Amino acid sequence: APGVLSHAGGIPLVTAAAALMGGTLPALARAVHAEGGVERTVARLYAVNNAGAALGALSAGYFLIPRLGLTGASHALAGAGLLVAVGAALLDNASGPAPTAHHIEEAEGGGRIPAWLVLSAVFVSGIVTLSYEAAWVRLLSVVLGASTYSFTAMLTGFVAGMGLGSYAVAAGVLPRWPASRLFGLAQAGAGLAVLASWPLYERLPWLFYRMSAVIPKTVEGYHCFEAAKLAFCFLLTLLPTAFLGAAFPRASRTAAARLGKIGAGVGAVGALAALGNVLGALTAGLTFLPAFGVQGLLSWGAATNIALGLAVASADASWPRARRALLAGLAGLALLSHFLWGGSWDRLLLAVGTHRFDGIVELDFHTYLEALRLKRRVLFQRDDAEASVSIMEIPDDGIRALMINGKADASNGVDMGTQRLLGQLPFVLNPAAKRALLIGLGSGVTAGTTLGWPLERLDVVEISPAVAEASAFFNGYSGMPLADPRLSLHLGDGRAFLRRATQRWDAIVSEPSNPWIAGIGNLFTVEYFRLARSRLVPG
Repeated sequence: APGVLSHAGGIPLVTAAAALMGGTLPALARAVHAEGGVERTVARLYAVNNAGAALGALSAGYFLIPRLGLTGASHALAGAGLLVAVGAALLDNASGPAPTAHHIEEAEGGGRIPAWLVLSAVFVSGIVTLSYEAAWVRLLSVVLGASTYSFTAMLTGFVAGMGLGSYAVAAGVLPRWPASRLFGLAQAGAGLAVLASWPLYERLPWLFYRMSAVIPKTVEGYHCFEAAKLAFCFLLTLLPTAFLGAAFPRASRTAAARLGKIGAGVGAVGALAALGNVLGALTAGLTFLPAFGVQGLLSWGAATNIALGLAVASADASWPRARRALLAGLAGLALLSHFLWGGSWDRLLLAVGTHRFDGIVELDFHTYLEALRLKRRVLFQRDDAEASVSIMEIPDDGIRALMINGKADASNGVDMGTQRLLGQLPFVLNPAAKRALLIGLGSGVTAGTTLGWPLERLDVVEISPAVAEASAFFNGYSGMPLADPRLSLHLGDGRAFLRRATQRWDAIVSEPSNPWIAGIGNLFTVEYFRLARSRLVPG
C-alpha cells in the first residue's frame, strides 16, 4: 500500500488505459456474435483473451522487460495496441451490422434466476478470485522464492487456467443446462477444488524441492528450472481457476438475456467482476492475509465460493428439488469435513524456504519432514500485508535467521559481519554525523551498531510490521535498538519515505534485500541513489 500511494500521481493514467481495455470484451461480444449464441461467443473471446494475457505476462516478465527495459517494453506494447486498433477498424468497415437483442437466447427453462442474484454473485466472486490469487502468490513465494520470475510464473499459470475453463464452455463439452445454473455449479466447483487440493498445499515445498533437485544448477539448467516453476504454478491452480473461467461466459449469457443487450450484459458482468477484483486485491492484501494468514484466506475463499454456488443453483426452480438438496448436502458435508478435519499446515514446511535449502535429500515426505524437524525449528511466524515472516533456528548451534518469504535476510551467523559493517562504515567516514537514516530494519543489528555512535537521532524505515516484531529475537545481538529513545521507527516503503521527506540526514544506510526479490529492484536504481543523495546535508 505505501508503494501504491507513493505513485498515486500515475493512477489516473493507468486507470484510463485499463478502462479502455476493459471495454474491448463487451464491444467484441456485440460485434462478433457467432454461431452458438452469446455464451459460446463470450467463452471463445474470453478464452483467447486469457491466452493472450498469459502470453503477455510470460513475455513481459521473461523477455520484454529484461531486453527492452520498462520504457521500451511499454512503447512496444503500446505500438502493438495501435496495430490492433487499425486492424479492428479495417475489419469493422468490411463487416455487416452488429446483432440485435432478438438474437439473444438463453434457454433458461421455467426457472429463471433473478438477474440481481447472478450479478451480485459475480461481484462477490471477483473478490474471492483476487483473494485466491493473493493467497497463492504468498504461498508460492515461500515455496518458489519471491523473485520477479516467480511472480511471472504465478500470474501466467493463474490466467492460463481461467482461459482453459472458458475454452471448455466454448468447445461445448459441458451439459446444456440453463446458464445461471451452470454458473452456480462452477462457483461451487471452484470452492470444492480448493478444498480437494488442501492436502497438497502442505507438501508443496517438498514437491518443489524434489523437482528442482534433479535440475542442474547451471546457466543451461536455469531455463528448465523456470519452465518447471511455470508448470508447478499452472498445475496447482488449474482446477479452481478453470471453474472460475467457466463461470464468466455463463454469467454473461444470463445478464445479456435479462438486460436484452449483448454489450450491456457482458459489460455489466465484466464491470462487476473487475470491481470485485479491485476490492479483493485491497482487502486480501491489507486485511485478510494479516488477520487470517494464507491458510485462513484460502478456507474463507472456498467457503464463499461454495455458498455462492449453492445460492444461485438453488434458486433455479426448474431443477428438481431433490437434486438441489443433494448438492447442498454434499457441499455442506465437504465444508464441515474441511473445518473439522482439514487440520493446520505444518508451519515449519512453509517457513524453511526449500528453494534455497540443500540440507535434506530423503525422497519420502514423512522422512523429509522428520529430518527437517531435527535440523530446524520455528520460533516466530506471521503474515502481514507485505510478506510472510518467520524466525528459524538451528538447535544444534543456536543459529537464528530472519526468514522473509522463505529466504534468510538476516541472521546471527555469517551475516553478522555485514550487518555490523553497515552500521560502522558511514560514521567512520563522517564521525561528526548527528542525524542518520536506515532503510530496512532486518534483525536490528545494523540499527544497534549505528546507535553505538553519538547520534542525536536515527530514523529507521521498515516496510514490514512483522519484521519489526521479529527483530526482538535478535535483541541479544543488536542491543535492543527499538528501545533506544533516539530511534524513530517508520513503517512504510523506503523510497516513498525519501520522496516525501522534508528533512535531511548526515548519513543514509540502505540495507534492502537482494535485487532479485520482486519489488526490491526499486532500491537498486540510479534514480533511487540520486533521491538519497538529494536528502543528504552538504558534505
